[in-house]
Amino acid sequence: MRTLTDPSSVSVVVKRLVAAGLVSRRRSPEDGRRLRLSITARGRACLKGAPRAGQEALIEGLTKLARRDRRRLALLLSRVVASMGIDDLTPRLMFDDDRPSGRPRTSLRR
Repeated sequence: MRTLTDPSSVSVVVKRLVAAGLVSRRRSPEDGRRLRLSITARGRACLKGAPRAGQEALIEGLTKLARRDRRRLALLLSRVVASMGIDDLTPRLMFDDDRPSGRPRTSLRR
């Protein structure tokens, strides 16, 4: 999963998850510079009660649309953005913070 998150933000979140006992952290045996993160039993239990992410529901709903409907939706949304006069702005991720522009983001995969 890609989060497109700033590395320092990821570091802070990981530290909090480890401190709460929701995630464990250990060095990679293949590359000692890397850390391996694993969800703990406590973390799994916590996730069972967690609400579903809005992005997840949206993506699932969009993938259920026919390809032609997704294309039409994209065209219509592009027209809305243009009519608002904001088509020259860089889009942000949903629920993204108001970070200063120009800061790098990191792609993370799960």
